Amino acid sequence: MIVRAADQSLQEIGLGVRAIVNGSTIEVGGVSAYAAVPLLSPNLRECVDKSLARGVTPLVVCRDRQPIGLLAVSDQLRPVAVS
Repeated sequence: MIVRAADQSLQEIGLGVRAIVNGSTIEVGGVSAYAAVPLLSPNLRECVDKSLARGVTPLVVCRDRQPIGLLAVSDQLRPVAVS
């Protein structure tokens, strides 16, 4: 698989990232940040629900405003972290 460098990129604080890759707009962001949420397939919606149930953050990956995948990210607290 060849991954091409982005022609343009933009980070939107609290919303996600957007880049032009090989002529397509690629966006990655939280489920609530995108109008594409209603367009999630039943399979992606199930993955979002399972991610939330596990306590991880689902990030939607869109190509040209169409959801094409999901990333699930989490962060673990370090034992030395002070609350």
